[in-house]
Amino acid sequence: MRGKEEERRVPVRITGLSKRYAADRKISSLSFAVYQQEIFCLLGSQGSGTGAVLKMLLDIVHPESGKIEIFGENIARNPRLKDRISYLSRDYQLPDGYSVEQLITMTGSFFSQVDLDWALDFLNAQGIKSDWKINRLSREKRQLVKLAQVLSNQSDLIILDRPTAGLELARQNQILLLLKELRDRGATVMFSSSQPFEARKIADRTGFFHQGSLLAVRGKEELAEFPGKIIFVPQFDIRDEHLTIPGITGWTRENDRFIIHYQANEDEIIKKLSSLPNLLLKLEQPDPGDYISGVK
Repeated sequence: MRGKEEERRVPVRITGLSKRYAADRKISSLSFAVYQQEIFCLLGSQGSGTGAVLKMLLDIVHPESGKIEIFGENIARNPRLKDRISYLSRDYQLPDGYSVEQLITMTGSFFSQVDLDWALDFLNAQGIKSDWKINRLSREKRQLVKLAQVLSNQSDLIILDRPTAGLELARQNQILLLLKELRDRGATVMFSSSQPFEARKIADRTGFFHQGSLLAVRGKEELAEFPGKIIFVPQFDIRDEHLTIPGITGWTRENDRFIIHYQANEDEIIKKLSSLPNLLLKLEQPDPGDYISGVK
C-alpha cells in the first residue's frame, strides 16, 4: 500500500483507463502519473483523446474501466477535492450579459482561494477593462478572461485543455511563461496541446497521444529539436536593423513574408517582433502527427 507521502508527490495517477470517446475511437489501458510541482503536457492532434482524458480526471466523463486517483483519492467519492483544482475545458463558453468584473467576481463564489485582484490586474495588463461587456470581446480576449478566471484560483493542481487556443504568438508565449511561474510557486500543471512548441518550451515531461493511445512519455531533454523559425508579415517597410536581434541567425523573404531563423533568445525575439506593426507573426513548427510519429 502506498503511503501518504507518496500520494502527496503524485497528484494524478491513472491506471488501466479505458473509454470510447468517439464512434471509432477509444482510449485503451491508459496508465501514467503526474508528479508534484511539474508541468506535464498531453501532446496530440485534434481528436487524439487528450480532452477526454482531462474530463475523466474531473469526473465529468466516466471511464468504462480503470482507476483515477487525484491526491491519492477517488474524486467521485470526495468532490471537495475539486476545490484544490483549477480546470479549463476547451468547451467552456463565457456567458454573455455580464461585465468582465462581474464575471471575475462570480468566480469567487466557486472557489475558496480566489485572488480577484490578481485576475483583474492580469486582464488590465492585457488591455481588457473591467467594465467591458463579455459579448463585446474578441475570441482572443474571451480566452484571456477564461484563463484569468481559472488561474485566479490559487490551487494545487492546474488542468488546462488547450489553454492558448485563439491567442496570438506573443500572448501565447506570455501564458506559457505564466504557467512556468505558477509551477515554480508550487503548483502542478497538466495541459493538453497540439503544438510541439508548447511542450518543448515549458513541459518537464510530455505524453505523446495518438488516436487514444499513449505512445510514450518523454522528459524535456528527450524531445526532438526542430529548427527555430518564425513567419513574420510586417505592415511597414522593414529594414535590416529591425531584425538585428540577438539569437536571429538569418532570414529570407517570400513576397511579403519574412522567414526568420533563430537558435536562441526565443522569448525576446517574439517580444520585439510582436511590438512591430504586423499582419502575421507565428512560429513554424512540425505537424503534431509528424512530430509524434517519430516517437519510439
